[in-house]
Amino acid sequence: RVFCPNSGGGLGCAAAPFSDSELGQSVSAEVFESYIKGRMRLLESRLREEVEEEAEGRLQAELLRLQELDEAQREVLAARKHVEDQILTMRCPRCRTAYLDFEGCCALSCSKCPCNFCAWCGADCGADAHRHVGSCVAKPAGVDGVFSRVDVVERAQKVRRAAALESFLGGLGARTREALLREMLGTLREHYSQVLRVFGV
Repeated sequence: RVFCPNSGGGLGCAAAPFSDSELGQSVSAEVFESYIKGRMRLLESRLREEVEEEAEGRLQAELLRLQELDEAQREVLAARKHVEDQILTMRCPRCRTAYLDFEGCCALSCSKCPCNFCAWCGADCGADAHRHVGSCVAKPAGVDGVFSRVDVVERAQKVRRAAALESFLGGLGARTREALLREMLGTLREHYSQVLRVFGV
């Protein structure tokens, strides 16, 4: 904002800063445009600083939260992250990029790396997955060739996720597993109730 030149240095003017409309009437169009551009740059800079401070505050709060966790809680947190990111989320077997889209062909191509892989078993098939997909042992009975309906592929992937989940849970210590299952009960109950039953939940 622009203040009266006599507002500082003990000159005693306590008037409010000039409004944009007052400045626009008092200076040339060229000067006023330069003033507006300068104000915009200043506001943008302040906004960036506020965003950075807010993000830093969130990071510090998360760091403090993690520091306050005891070892057992950190183990549960790490296990939950693994289940959510590496088991329940389908990923490219090479670069681990998540994938969601399926258009009928079970020879999948990663959008981030040159990997071609199988929708049935998740195997990295190198430069071309079609030959593998055609004879994949994980392919459900009755599916011919490399094409399938979305619902059939989703069921097969759910079976694969359930097997991976059961294997991972079986490798955890009992206390970590019990705490993890309590935390994720709502998430797992709908689609993985058979896995929960294996562990008495």
